[in-house]
Amino acid sequence: KRMANGIDNSPVVSRHDRADAKSYGHSRTLNKNVMDREEIKKHILLLSEKIGIRMRKDGMMGREIGLWLRYGDFGGVGERHRGGKWTHDGLEVYAAAVKILDRLVLRAPVRAIGVYISQVERESSVTRSFIDSDEVNDKILATMDAVNDRFGETVITRARLAGTKLKEVVSGMGRDKF
Repeated sequence: KRMANGIDNSPVVSRHDRADAKSYGHSRTLNKNVMDREEIKKHILLLSEKIGIRMRKDGMMGREIGLWLRYGDFGGVGERHRGGKWTHDGLEVYAAAVKILDRLVLRAPVRAIGVYISQVERESSVTRSFIDSDEVNDKILATMDAVNDRFGETVITRARLAGTKLKEVVSGMGRDKF
C-alpha cells in the first residue's frame, strides 16, 4: 500500500551495483498462427539479435540456448541446448535455436515464440577463442551496435530480416493491426 502511494524507504540501487542477469530472453506473440518454418525462423532471428544486443551492452556471454513455441491452445513445446562456445552474437544464438527447431515436431500452428540464453557470465571472466575471425566478428558487432545506438534500433540489421515487421501490434482498442 505504501509503495502504491509513492512511499518507499528502500535504498536506491545504482544500475552499476545491481546483480548480474542469470539469463537473457525475448519472446513474441504473433498476429496469426504460423506453421511455415521459414517464417518462424525469421522471428527467431529477430529475437536472437535482440538478445545479442542486450548481452553485448551488459558485457555478458552465455552458452545454453533455449527455444519455446506456444500454440494457439496455449500448449507448447521447447528445448534447450548447451553449446561449447560462449557467445553474445545473435547469429550464433539463432543457429543454435534453429537446430532446436529442426528437432521439434510441430503438432499445431505456432502463436508465440521465445528464445533465451542462460549459463551467463561476465565477458571478462570467460575464456575466449583466439581465432582471428571471432575478433573480426566482434568488431563488426560493435560497429553495428554503435550505429544502431546512435541512429535507431534497426538501422543496420541482418539481410535475412528484410521485409519482417519488426514491431507488430498484437491487440489494443482503436489501434490498426498489421
